[in-house]
Amino acid sequence: MRNCMKQSISILFLCLGVSSVRAQFYQQSPKFVPGGLVQSSYSGTSVDVSADFSTLITGATGVVGAAGAAVICNRSGSNWAQSQVLIGSGATFGANQGCSVAISDDGNTAIVGGPSDDVDAGAAWVFVRSGGYWSQQGAKLIGTGATGKAFQGYAVAISGDGNTVMVGGPNDNSNLGAAWVFTRSGGSWIQQGTKLVGSGGGATENQGFSVALSYDGSTALVGAPGGRNPGGYGVGAVYMYKRTGGSWIQEGHMWWLSGVASFGASVALSADGNTGIVGAPRAESVGVLVRSGGVWSAQADFSGSLPVGSQRQGESVAISADGNRAVIGGGSFHIAGGTAGAGAAWFFKRSGSTWSQEGAKFIGTGASGNSLQGASVAISSDGRSFAVGGPGDNSYRGAVWLYSEVIPATTTPPYTNVQAIVNDVRVKIYPNPASSLINVVFDQPLIGQSRMLFTDALGKVVVAHDIEGGSKEYTEDIAVLSPGVYVLNIQNGENTQYKAVIVKE
Repeated sequence: MRNCMKQSISILFLCLGVSSVRAQFYQQSPKFVPGGLVQSSYSGTSVDVSADFSTLITGATGVVGAAGAAVICNRSGSNWAQSQVLIGSGATFGANQGCSVAISDDGNTAIVGGPSDDVDAGAAWVFVRSGGYWSQQGAKLIGTGATGKAFQGYAVAISGDGNTVMVGGPNDNSNLGAAWVFTRSGGSWIQQGTKLVGSGGGATENQGFSVALSYDGSTALVGAPGGRNPGGYGVGAVYMYKRTGGSWIQEGHMWWLSGVASFGASVALSADGNTGIVGAPRAESVGVLVRSGGVWSAQADFSGSLPVGSQRQGESVAISADGNRAVIGGGSFHIAGGTAGAGAAWFFKRSGSTWSQEGAKFIGTGASGNSLQGASVAISSDGRSFAVGGPGDNSYRGAVWLYSEVIPATTTPPYTNVQAIVNDVRVKIYPNPASSLINVVFDQPLIGQSRMLFTDALGKVVVAHDIEGGSKEYTEDIAVLSPGVYVLNIQNGENTQYKAVIVKE
């Protein structure tokens, strides 16, 4: 195996089969459109979510004459509500804040990039939440050593613990590009080391076009979609870095095998920093990289099924904390039903070293015009929920679509929605779907006290009632629940003995 630090290596990818099994995800609610913004706000230009999928941040670069902003949204059950609009201080007109966003795992620290600040020099802003309110922490971040119109803030990343951020400037030094790292001490942010410029490539690589950090901020990926191998400019490359103490060392360098692929247009890292996913939208694909013993190698190459037109799959990527689930977006030129630029997202899971698509492509409902869904994507820590940004929706007002996984019900023929729960007692649920009342009928009295829980797709309990021993029939009023998919759990003692999917109309 070659040493990535000493020699660039071409990536030889593997062909994958695609699963025909439908992934059980549902759109949580109607598309989310931030309120109070201008018509062409480009909401959904960038998105990120907290680990538990309870806080969303999305960039809206068109706000206030392209000054830009970021919008914070909070989830309650399966519904999302706007919380606050973030606009960094000290920005110059037309900064394009929100071109990139990232949020810590606990949802309390966020970074917002504005690459057009100060006539394309660029900058980034950090915000923190305290008592439910967001405020800017420190002055805007501008990395030292920049050359020319660096476009700092075109890409940003934040560690899971929120104490390390990375800012990409793909136009630095005549488009060679660079990345800067900042760390937090108390309430202050300090640049860590000099700007990072990877070796082993060529000029005009656009390093920093995309950036990613591991949970503890000690591993980084920097995408360089303009990178070249013998195939020429635009093949694309990615640089890997490892932090030791306060110093950053290049750990590897990879590029696409051949052809104009823009490999590195998007990057994402697992929490431990050992699995990376890299988008190559001009090749309609993504690559997966894995690290073992400090050496990086290619694990797989895949793309979503049902291609229609030019999709630019890999324009955006996101990966779960364990590195086993991923979402890829293709928002630019996808054509669906005759609508140019509709966009889409695809979901994949890893088993061993094999990645398989789950379900069909995701195209959110309620889209209007060239929505560009998939221009940005984000995923929860457990990989069971994800967000898809569509900045072109409704004449570039923009929107975000949110999805969560549905836990499948267990059935025992010949019953419908029936499963043994305890002592061979069986239960029937009707109607399902239901709009208000739902009936739960047991074929014989329950022994001992049981408990009925309705949870949303993220496992949060939204309705709970005790069922006394001896009961055979119970009616629950679910009119208070928002339309969507829920899971009914019936517990006897400490164990869940029955589980079924309930659809609230």
